[in-house]
Amino acid sequence: MNETVDLNAYASYVLIAVYYVIMLRLWLPPPPSERRDEAGNDKAVVPDGVSSRATGRQIAPPPPGDNGQPSPSTKAVQPDEPLERIRAADEHFDESAFLSGASQAYELVVNAYAKGDMSKLNGLLDADVAAAFHDAIGERREKGEVLSLSFVRIRELDIADAWLEAGLAEITVRFVSELVTATHAADNTVIAGDPTRIVTSTDLWTFARRVPSSNPNWKIVATGGP
Repeated sequence: MNETVDLNAYASYVLIAVYYVIMLRLWLPPPPSERRDEAGNDKAVVPDGVSSRATGRQIAPPPPGDNGQPSPSTKAVQPDEPLERIRAADEHFDESAFLSGASQAYELVVNAYAKGDMSKLNGLLDADVAAAFHDAIGERREKGEVLSLSFVRIRELDIADAWLEAGLAEITVRFVSELVTATHAADNTVIAGDPTRIVTSTDLWTFARRVPSSNPNWKIVATGGP
């Protein structure tokens, strides 16, 4: 039994299929892996915020290691003199204890921001920074968006800069963290991030405190990236 194939009809079906694939590609939102900034990096989870108390000095990122990536560490990478001045002004200042507290504050703030819990944020953030967080959380709620976040670990933690001026000590800490984050629209569509992928985030946060002072707590006066 001989069968003939109409090649022209077959080609027409192929062209129709290709057309619909292209149209779907144009109309559907891009997958999470494509929703990145122009530099190819995942955007910061928390908003940038700078207090009027912060000096606003720019901190340069550390040089990469042999593999182009920073090596895991928990150490001071810059200036010893300001840290010595802070120690001289406050005999109770301990660098290791400060970094331990900073790491706990970082994780708490990131998680509280994702949940929209301003009650936890207000105790850690300076008023100007808290206002920036409050505005970002309010905007997210108005749009009906939900930010899901799973904190994995802080891979690197170090002091990027420190200074003391007029009794106000400020220490900038560099955090390199790993987390899973995704923003869902009101219809549960993922519009940013990827709920299946661990991403690396590099943040520079500045902590401030009057020294000497009976209040041992540091306030976050600036948040942002390198």
